[in-house]
Amino acid sequence: MSYVLSARTSGKQPITAYCDWFGAHVYSGMGSDQTGKPYSTFSLAEKIRLMQARMTTWGVGGKPLIVTEYGIGRANYNNQPYVGRPALDALTDDQKADAIYQSIATMQEAGATGVMLYALDSGENFLWTLDANNSNQFNATVMKRIFDARQQLGVNRAPW
Repeated sequence: MSYVLSARTSGKQPITAYCDWFGAHVYSGMGSDQTGKPYSTFSLAEKIRLMQARMTTWGVGGKPLIVTEYGIGRANYNNQPYVGRPALDALTDDQKADAIYQSIATMQEAGATGVMLYALDSGENFLWTLDANNSNQFNATVMKRIFDARQQLGVNRAPW
């Protein structure tokens, strides 16, 4: 992120002078469940706070931060399950739905103005499931909680 924030125009002016908001991709870290127990050993709130600190360092801390890609990385180097939690792929659909909902809430509480979800892979994961014909389908349980998050959490402020 510092590399982008330090960029300059061809006229040697800071690129940040021409940005209304900043987008960043986050592929690791998750929120906590309703009891406060984290889903992952990687703190999503801490990732957002670090991004905001970098923005402040570069003099643009007041501009909105939008997570332009939030993907649930299931490899241990991305999201190691918290102690006592099952592997992320072993969560039930309801647990996956809550993990996404709580992660969206965590990003919003930490100061992200908007969140866009991202899923590269198909098959059995957080956003997709396979039907009887082995075709990809949206995971209806997870999608419902994503829509719940949009309605219940809304947006902190308009990004522009």
